[in-house]
Amino acid sequence: MTVSDLSDKQLFALTINLGLEPHLREMIFEEFTKRNFTSEYQTELQAGYKRIIPVDGTTLVTWQKILIVIMSPTFLIWFIGAPIHSWLANQYISKGRLCKWRQYWKYLAIGWAFWTLIVFAVAKLFLKF
Repeated sequence: MTVSDLSDKQLFALTINLGLEPHLREMIFEEFTKRNFTSEYQTELQAGYKRIIPVDGTTLVTWQKILIVIMSPTFLIWFIGAPIHSWLANQYISKGRLCKWRQYWKYLAIGWAFWTLIVFAVAKLFLKF
């Protein structure tokens, strides 16, 4: 199947998808411009797409999820925690939410740094270096 075989709705959905690789996005955008859609038809496609897949808007990760991600490194075992966090973060990528994916890893890194500093501080108090 080539890009030219896609329906208009499929092509429009792919133009919105930010998770595609750049060379694929270029091919899809070229096909989209070749079809010369009217502005009315583009708004109709966009309205149909929003009905099927609700757009998140500007809402990122809630503060409860941020707190869980920061606290979770202490609750998960090192070798089990990394695959779990990778799986959780990749759920955002698979849904095309790159901004949420970056924010998830940012707060996870903050959590790891925070708890590493706590462990070092406690070790320094009890081990008397």
